[in-house]
Amino acid sequence: MPPILACAPPRLAPTGLRDEAWALKRACHAAWSSQPQQAVQAAQALRRLSDEQDHAAPELRTEVAALADWADGIAHLTQGRLEAACSALDRAEAGFAAIGQALHAAETRVPKIMGLTLLGRHDDAARCGEAAEREFVAQGHTLAAAKVSLNLGSLQLRRDAHAEAAQHYRTAAVRFARVGDHEHSVMADIGLADALSALGRIDEAARMLARARMRAATHRLPVLEAMADESAALLALVCGRYRDALAGFERSRRAYEQLQMPQHLAVAEKQLADAYLELRLLPESLVLYERAV
Repeated sequence: MPPILACAPPRLAPTGLRDEAWALKRACHAAWSSQPQQAVQAAQALRRLSDEQDHAAPELRTEVAALADWADGIAHLTQGRLEAACSALDRAEAGFAAIGQALHAAETRVPKIMGLTLLGRHDDAARCGEAAEREFVAQGHTLAAAKVSLNLGSLQLRRDAHAEAAQHYRTAAVRFARVGDHEHSVMADIGLADALSALGRIDEAARMLARARMRAATHRLPVLEAMADESAALLALVCGRYRDALAGFERSRRAYEQLQMPQHLAVAEKQLADAYLELRLLPESLVLYERAV
C-alpha cells in the first residue's frame, strides 16, 4: 500500500472563505441557546480558519478575523468569561467598522449588552444598546432591533426598573413575532414574566412561564427550558410553594450542568441554596453556596 503523503490544506477561493467563515459564525450563534458546547466548537473552528488566512486579501482577512472575534465573544458569554467576551466583541466591531460594514459592526453590540449587564456596567450597557437600536431602526433591520429591545429589557430588570423592563420585553416580543423568530420570542416571554413577577402580577407571570417552557420544549431549546424552570421556581419560592421551588431549581441546575454553562449553574446553585436556607436546611445550603462560590 503506498504511503499517505502529507500535504498542505487547499487554499479557499475568496468567496469560499467568506462563505465558510459566515457559516461557522451562524452555527455558533444558532447553538448559543440549544447546544452551548457546539457554539464553543464553532468559534474554535472559525478562529483556526482565521489564523490560517495569511494569503488572503487584507479586507477579507479583516472580515474573517472580525467574524472570529464575534464568535469568540459568544463562546465566552456561554462560559461566563464576561470581560473576555466584551473585549472580543469590541475587536469584532472595530474590524467591521474598518472595512465599512456598519450594520455588522452594530450587530456585534447586541451580545455585548448582555456581557456589560452581567458585569454590572449598566450605564455602558444602556448606551451600547440605545446606539445599536437607533442604527437598526434606521436601516429597517427588525430582527436586530428586537434583539436589542430584549437585552435592554434584561438591563432594566437588573436595575429594578420593572415597568420599563416589561415595556422593552413587549416591544421585543412584537418584533420577533413579525420575523418569525421562535427562539428569541421565548426569551422575551421569560423576561416579561420575570418583570411581571416583580410588579406583583403573579398569575399572569405564571401563565406566561408555563407557555414559555412549553414552547421551549416544542422547539428543542433546552437552555430556555432551564431558564423557564428557574424563573418559575423563583416565583414558587416567593409564593411559599417550597416543594415546587426546590424541584424547579434542581431541574434547572441539572440542565445547566449537562449543558456545561458554569455561569448559569452557579446562579442556579445559589438560588437552590437560598431555598434550602429558608427551610432551615443549613448543611445542604452550605454545600451549594460553596459550589457556587
